[in-house]
Amino acid sequence: MTMPPEDITVKCPECHKTYEDWYRGSINLDLDDFDEEYIDKCSSAVCPHCGHKVYFNTLTVKKGVFYLQG
Repeated sequence: MTMPPEDITVKCPECHKTYEDWYRGSINLDLDDFDEEYIDKCSSAVCPHCGHKVYFNTLTVKKGVFYLQG
């Protein structure tokens, strides 16, 4: 099962400012047909202050195989 989006607060490791974003803790590609761009958005955030991109740990299931991204 793909988890629903969760609202989070991110502290940028580059500029140290905080901002609001969202992520999905797990994505099951056997059930949901998300493209790579959407998967990247689910597992990362871009700081609106400095543009630094951070990646979260996201569990992805594809063809029955579990992958930990991030």
